[in-house]
Amino acid sequence: MGDLTNSSLLEIRKRKDQTIWRWFEFFPVENRAAIVSLGEGYTPLVQSFRLSEKLGLPRLHLKNDTLLPTGSLKDRSNSVGLSRAKELGFATAAVISTGNAAASVGAYAAAAGLKSVVMVPEGTSSSKVLQAVAYGATEICMQSGIHPDWTIEDYERWLRIAKEEAPQIHLHAYSPMEVDAMAGSLPLGEVFARLRDAGLGSTPGTAAARRISASMPGPL
Repeated sequence: MGDLTNSSLLEIRKRKDQTIWRWFEFFPVENRAAIVSLGEGYTPLVQSFRLSEKLGLPRLHLKNDTLLPTGSLKDRSNSVGLSRAKELGFATAAVISTGNAAASVGAYAAAAGLKSVVMVPEGTSSSKVLQAVAYGATEICMQSGIHPDWTIEDYERWLRIAKEEAPQIHLHAYSPMEVDAMAGSLPLGEVFARLRDAGLGSTPGTAAARRISASMPGPL
């Protein structure tokens, strides 16, 4: 992106593509042949007259992202993420989610020709993952909950060990607070174990689970 000039930007803006891939140069994908797209982006701006009046904002518009391929704003990021995964030769995409992220990953993985795994906390409504399963995702129900004896430092060590022992398993949530918000603090050892049971894990994952278990104040 650093090589883009003003003339390059003007040329990009003239493109007819009505998806996020008009801005290809801004994404971490090198080969256009790897692009996985379902037509995401360029959803309409809808003027909200009543809300404009109530808030005193005469030109208020709302972005209607319900018109994205799976109805979720996650489609933009998953289009880029799964394109990169395809480019790098990955075979499986996995996500911890209770709803729209799962459906989006399932859809884009299917479009990319990848397997997909959706890990959902126990008690998640089946209707929330039905869309992902319809796209061919494998559903894995996980025990959830925050470990009562774990501190923020424990979670940071938890993720550091996972990255060291299983570098081929890419963890997108590095902050313990993000893990809490995104996944209900799922025990990482169980994540690896359930992926292994589904035929999608590996020996380094098992080693990571053992190291995490040995280093933490309470059981996984």
